[in-house]
Amino acid sequence: MDYQSLFTRNIYNGKGPHLQRGTSNRLGQPTRHNPPFYSPEEKLTISHPVREILFRHSEGCSSVLVDDDFFRAEDIDEGKIRVQDEGEHARLRLLIAPPRLERKDAHGRPTQYNPEAPNPFDDPTFHRFVDAFQFHKACLSTRELGQVSSISSPSGITSFYIENLSYREGWYKVSIAYDPALMSTSVYLHNFEMHESRTICDRLLSEPLHPLTLHPMLVPMLVFELIFEICIKELERLFISSIQIQHTLGLSNYKLFEHFKDIQLDNDAAAKSSFGDGQSLCALEEHFDFSIMMGKKLLSYFENLNKVTNAEQHKPAFENAGSIIYNRLDYLVSALELQLPRLRRTQAHTQLNRTGLESRTATLGNNINHQIALESKADSSAMKAIAVLTMIFLPGTFVASFFAMPLFDWDAETQSGVVKNRFWIYWVVTVPGTVAVLVVWRLWWVFYLLESA
Repeated sequence: MDYQSLFTRNIYNGKGPHLQRGTSNRLGQPTRHNPPFYSPEEKLTISHPVREILFRHSEGCSSVLVDDDFFRAEDIDEGKIRVQDEGEHARLRLLIAPPRLERKDAHGRPTQYNPEAPNPFDDPTFHRFVDAFQFHKACLSTRELGQVSSISSPSGITSFYIENLSYREGWYKVSIAYDPALMSTSVYLHNFEMHESRTICDRLLSEPLHPLTLHPMLVPMLVFELIFEICIKELERLFISSIQIQHTLGLSNYKLFEHFKDIQLDNDAAAKSSFGDGQSLCALEEHFDFSIMMGKKLLSYFENLNKVTNAEQHKPAFENAGSIIYNRLDYLVSALELQLPRLRRTQAHTQLNRTGLESRTATLGNNINHQIALESKADSSAMKAIAVLTMIFLPGTFVASFFAMPLFDWDAETQSGVVKNRFWIYWVVTVPGTVAVLVVWRLWWVFYLLESA
C-alpha cells in the first residue's frame, strides 16, 4: 500500500464531510461536537483560551472518538487531569495555545519582527501545567534555541521538546509527553499562527490519520510538513526571482525564459532585489540544514519508542502506525536533502546576478567616460580651430602693432631717415626675451622627459 497517499493535500483540502466544522468520526460515522478551532470569521485576540482536542481509542483500536473543548486552568489545581479513561486503549490529547499574532502600529506596519505568541497562563500556573502533564522543561524557556531533545522520567514517561529556528514565519514550539504503559500522548502546540494550527487540526481530524494517533511522533511529523512547505515555497520564490533578474536584464540568452524580458526592471531595483535574495538565501540555508538535522533526530526516536511500548496485543497497531509515520518523515527529510542542489544553484544564480550587475555598472561607467572623452575631443578640435584662426590673424596683428610703435618717423621729409635713433631698443628687448622664453621651454621639456623616464 502506498502510505504516502494518506498525507496528500486532497485528504484535507476542506472538502468532504470529514472536514466539516463541528464533526468527528466514530467508525467512519460523523458525530457532532464543538468546532475544532477558531472560526475564520472570528477576530483574534491574545485572550483566547487553550483548545483541547482528544482522540480516544477504544479497546482493540476498532474506533476513534474525537472530542474537543477548552482547557480549564482550574483543572490543574483541582487535580481533574486524567491521563486515561476506563475502557480506552490510548489517547492523544492535543493542546493548542492561542495563535501568534503579528503586532502592528496604527499605520499597519509591523512593530516587532517575528513575535512570539503570548503565554495563555501566568508563570506559576504554567509551571504547574508543565508539571501536571510532565512536559519537557525546555518549554519553560522563551529563548530562540532551536533544539530537538528527549528525556525519560523514572515513571517511564518520555518527554520531547521540539523548537525549530526562527525564520520569519514558522517558529514552532512543540512539547510532547508520552506514557508507554498507557499509550497516551499529550501534545502542547505553542507559537503557531492560526492557519497553521488549523492545518494541524484538519490533518488530525481526517479519518485516514485516526489510526496513526496511537503514535507520539504523528504531530511532530505534521509540524515537520509545515516546515517542509515553508522551505520549498521560499526556495521556489527565490529561484524564480534569480531567474527573472537574470533574464530581465539580459544576463542570459536562454530562450526558455525570454518572456521575462518584457518585465521592466532597472539596475537599482535589480541590485536591491538580488542583495535581498542573497540575505534570504543565507537564512534559508540555515533553515534547511537545521530542518534536516531536526528530522533525522526525530527519526532516531522511533526505535526506542518501539522498545519502551509494551502494549501486548496492541503492539502491532502501534508499530504499524510508527512505520507509516517513519516512512513519511524519512521521505520529507530526503526530499529536503534533494533540494540542496537547487538551493546551491539559486545561490550561484544570485551571486552571478550580482556580479553581472557590477559588471554592467562598470560598463556603463566606462561608456560614460568614453562619451566624456569624445566630447573632450570635440572641445579640443574647437580649440584647435580657434588657435588656427588666431595664427591667421597673428601676422596682421603683429604688423599692425609693429607699425604702431613710435620707432619710425612716417612724416619725415623725402630722402631723410625714417628710422629713429631709438630703434635699437626694440631689438635689445625682443631678442633676449625670445631667447629666454625658448631656453625656459627647453629646460622644462628636458625635466619632463627625465621624470617620464
